Amino acid sequence: MTIILTVLLYLLVAISLDAAGYTPQTSILVPVTVGALVLGIFMSFSRFDIFFAMSHSLFTGFAWILFLMTTLVTPGEILPFQANGIEGLQARAYHVLLSWVLWISSAMEGNATADNYVFIFEISFLVWWLTFLGTWSIFRYGYTWRAVVPAGIVLAINVFNAPDPILSFLVIFSLLALILLARTNLAEQQLRWREQRIYFTPDIDFDFVRSALYYSVMVLALAWIIPGLGRNPQVQSVTSPVRENFTAMTRRFNEMHPGLNQREIPTAASFGPNLTLGGARQVEDRPVLQIRADEGRYWRAVTYDYYDGAGWRGTRGQEQTYDALEPIPIPAWSNREPITQTVTLLSPTGGVIFAVQDLLAADIPISALAENVGDTGDRVEISYATARRELKAESTYTVISNYSRPTVQQLRDATTLAPAPPIQSTYTQLPADFSPRIAQLAADIATQEATAYDKAKAIEGYLRQNYPYNELIAAPPAGSDPIEYFLFDLQEGYCDYYATSMVLMLRSLGIPARPASGYAQGTFDQQSRTYLVTGDDAHTWVEVFFPGLGWIEFEPTAGEGPLNRPSGVDPAAADAGEEAAQSTVVPQSESPLPPENLLDSGLEDLPEDLLGGGGGGGPVRPWLPWAGLAATLLVLLGGLWVMRRTRLTGPELFSPDVSPIVYERMVRWAGRIGIPLHIAQTPYEHADRLGRALPAGRPYINEITEEYVVYQFGGRARQTGDGTLTETDSAIEAAWQTLRPLFQKIWMREQMSPRRAARLRSKK
Repeated sequence: MTIILTVLLYLLVAISLDAAGYTPQTSILVPVTVGALVLGIFMSFSRFDIFFAMSHSLFTGFAWILFLMTTLVTPGEILPFQANGIEGLQARAYHVLLSWVLWISSAMEGNATADNYVFIFEISFLVWWLTFLGTWSIFRYGYTWRAVVPAGIVLAINVFNAPDPILSFLVIFSLLALILLARTNLAEQQLRWREQRIYFTPDIDFDFVRSALYYSVMVLALAWIIPGLGRNPQVQSVTSPVRENFTAMTRRFNEMHPGLNQREIPTAASFGPNLTLGGARQVEDRPVLQIRADEGRYWRAVTYDYYDGAGWRGTRGQEQTYDALEPIPIPAWSNREPITQTVTLLSPTGGVIFAVQDLLAADIPISALAENVGDTGDRVEISYATARRELKAESTYTVISNYSRPTVQQLRDATTLAPAPPIQSTYTQLPADFSPRIAQLAADIATQEATAYDKAKAIEGYLRQNYPYNELIAAPPAGSDPIEYFLFDLQEGYCDYYATSMVLMLRSLGIPARPASGYAQGTFDQQSRTYLVTGDDAHTWVEVFFPGLGWIEFEPTAGEGPLNRPSGVDPAAADAGEEAAQSTVVPQSESPLPPENLLDSGLEDLPEDLLGGGGGGGPVRPWLPWAGLAATLLVLLGGLWVMRRTRLTGPELFSPDVSPIVYERMVRWAGRIGIPLHIAQTPYEHADRLGRALPAGRPYINEITEEYVVYQFGGRARQTGDGTLTETDSAIEAAWQTLRPLFQKIWMREQMSPRRAARLRSKK
C-alpha cells in the first residue's frame, strides 16, 4: 500500500505539471516519473550505498530524459543532420543537445529564445530528482515528511503559475499525502509490534487508512472554508517581501522562456521605483479603476528623482508605515485644499495607492517611501505608497489628498523665490555625460522667457506641437541616448519620452523638475461623479517645483488634452480667462475638511465618509483568520494525539523493552562496519565474531547479547509495573553508550580507508 500511495503521489505531481498547459511537450513527465519511481524503489531495497545510488541516478536520469526528449523532435528539425549523414536517434539527440547549447549562449548574452527544449529538460530533471529522492527517503529511511514537503512545494508553485486552473490536483495531493503519512506511521508501528511479538488484527491496515482518510478530509475541509490568512495585514507585512521576490523571479523565468504558454495575470500597468525608456508601449484598454471624486486630472502612483541616462529611479526617502486613518505630516504648501477620493479596483494593481498630488491620509494601512522636506525635517513627501493588506478586484479604499489650484500669475510670482537647497540639488540632477544638444535645444526654446513658469510652458508647447504621438516605436539603439534618439532621430513617441525630455531640458536650465507616473483622469461621469480609468490611461507627466506652492503638474504629451489654468490677473474674471476657457479640470465642490484640522487634530476630526471606508466592503475582523488557524492547529494536534494514544496511554505491552532495542542497534551497527548477522548464526556466535573485531568492546557486546537471549528465549520482560527501567536495563543502556563510539570510530575509518574495511570484513 505504501508503494501504491507513493506512486500515485508523484504521478499526480507529473500529471499536474503536464495539465498546467505550459507546452504540449510536457507529456514526457509521466514516463520520466515512472523511470524515477522504478529506479528509486530498486535502489532503496538494494545494498548499494548512497554515493553509488545518487551517482547512478544522475547519469541514468540524464540518459532517460534525453531519450524521451528525442521523441519530441520533428522530422523537419533533423534535416540539417541528415544532410551530413546522421540519421535516426543520433540525429534527434544531436538536435536536442544543440538546442541546449544555443539557449545557454543566448542567455549569457542577455537574450532569450522561444525554443522550449531547455524548459522541458529543466522541468524533467526537477521531476526526476524530486521523485527519486522522495522514493529513496521513504523506502530507505522511512522519512516520509522529507518526501512529501518538497513535492507539495513544487505542486503549490505550479498551481500558482499554471496558465490553466489545476487547483484540484493540490487538493488530491494533500489528501494522498496525509494518507501516506498515516500509512508509513502504521508500518513503523507494525514493525515494532512484530518485534515485540504483539498480536494485532490483519484488518488494521484498512481500519487505520480509513480513519486517516476521514481525518484528512476534515483537515482539508477546514483549510478550505476558513478565511485566508493572506488578507490579514500583519501576515501581509511579513509575506510581502517574499511575494515580491517570487514575482520578480517568475517574471525573469518567463522572460528567459518566451515560448511557453504562460499564465495571464489580470494586472494593470506596473508602477514601481524604476522607469525604463524602451520600445513600444504595451497596455490593455480594459477597466482598471473607478474613482469617486469631485475633481482630479492625474491619479499619481510614483515620482522619480534620478536619471541615469537610460531611465528613471526613485532614490529618495525611507520606508515608513502609516496606520489606517493616520494623517501624514506633508508640507503646508500654499493654495491647496484637501479632496476625498474613493477608489474601487476593477483589476489588481499590485497594491499601489493612487491619489491626486500630495497624499494626506488613507483608510487602510499603507507602506510608503517618505522623504523629509523643509528646514525642520518634520514634514515628509510621499513618492510611492502601497497597501499593507491585499487589494483584489472590487476592493475599495478612500484617500484624502491636498490638491493645488494655482493661477498663472501665482506661478510666475513664485519664481522670485529660490527653492530649498536639497530640492534644487536633487531635482536638477543630470548625468555626467548629459547631451549638449538637448541642453542647447532647451536654451533655444526658452531664451525669450523670463520666469520658470514661462520657460516650462514654452518647452511644454514645443514638445506638444513638434512631436507626433506614437505608441508603436522601436526601442533606442544599444548605447544611444534615448532622449537624443526621441528628439532628433525618431521625432515621435509616447508619454515616457515626452515627460523625460521636458524634465531634462528644465533641469539643464536649473529649474527643479521630475516625472510622475500613474493614470490620467479617465472618463468622467457627471451623474455619478466618478471617473472610469482604463489601462490605456496609464500615463507619465511632469511636475515642476515652485517655491511656496510645491510641485505643479505640466502636460507635454501631444496625445493628452492641454492642462491650462486661470490667469489670476483679475479674480472676478478668472473663470472666463483665455486659459481657463480650455480647462479640463472639473470644478470642485466644497472642501470636506480644512487641512490644518486634518493634520493637527485627532481621528475624530476626519470626515465621516473617510471613517466609513473599508477597503473591501463590510466590517474588518482581524481576529477571524487567526481563529481559523487556531482551530486548524487544534484539529491537527487532536488527530496526532488520537494517532499516538495507544503508544502514550495504551497497555504496557505496547511499551518496548530495552534489551531487544539495544541489541537491534548493535546488530545494525555491526552490519555497517561489514559484520552482518548471518541467518545461520546464533546471537552468541555473532557476538563472538563481533568481539574479535572490536576487542575493546567485547565485554559490552557479551553483556548486551546475554540480556537479549534471556529476554528473547527466557520469556522475561525487564520492565517494572510502572513502566520504569530496571537496574539491568539501565546497565544495558550504559553498555551501549560505551559501545556505540567504538562502532562510530571503526565506521569512520572504513569510510576513510577501503583496504582496512576489507580486512575488517574478512576477520573470522
